[in-house]
Amino acid sequence: SDVRLVYRNPAGTTVGNPRWSPDGRRIVFTRGDGLSDRLLLVSPDGTGLRELTVRTATGRPSWTPDARRVVYANRIELAQPPTI
Repeated sequence: SDVRLVYRNPAGTTVGNPRWSPDGRRIVFTRGDGLSDRLLLVSPDGTGLRELTVRTATGRPSWTPDARRVVYANRIELAQPPTI
């Protein structure tokens, strides 16, 4: 079978939104603990795991066509709404 576990999430967290890079060399995904979500990056063989964000990332990550960058939404909470 071609199915392989590449990441085991810590207890109390969930993972989702996996996206393969266009070149097939990496997978970006979200990991959440109920309060915030982070973006993580891993190779298909499970090596090279690293966290890409230190703040909450929302939505589904997406790759640029050249597989050099990941695009994602970030929610910023303001103490007061901006004046326009």
